[in-house]
Amino acid sequence: MCSGGYAGTRIFKIIVIGDSNVGKTCLTIRFCGGTFPRQTEATIGVDFREKTVEIEGERIKVQVWDTAGQERFRKSMVEHYYRNVHGVVFVYDVTKMSSFVNLKTWIEECNEHAVSLTVPRVLVASGAQECVAGTGRSSTSIW
Repeated sequence: MCSGGYAGTRIFKIIVIGDSNVGKTCLTIRFCGGTFPRQTEATIGVDFREKTVEIEGERIKVQVWDTAGQERFRKSMVEHYYRNVHGVVFVYDVTKMSSFVNLKTWIEECNEHAVSLTVPRVLVASGAQECVAGTGRSSTSIW
């Protein structure tokens, strides 16, 4: 597969899921763009970002799917989120206990869509309020 000018670039699809307003968008923008955004808007459906990385001399394109946390924006697209996924990132906000409790629902959804147990799953604890408040900072640190 040729992509971004690199023959044979492998593509890895990572989905980022969790409740609404837990910092998923800030996390994906930071990973793909290098900085936290000053403000974000609610994700409707899915927002898609890419970053090409080099690991041991091999170019790898990472596709990050930033999913909507609100059920009304998810219904029609959920099947596509999980199809051919290589990794799942679960995000919750340390300042919202409900987002931690709801992780069970997100894990169940993941399992219901037949994501293999061999697919890596990562849990990220975010301090989303800082990013949403527009300071350009976040206490989330992963990647």
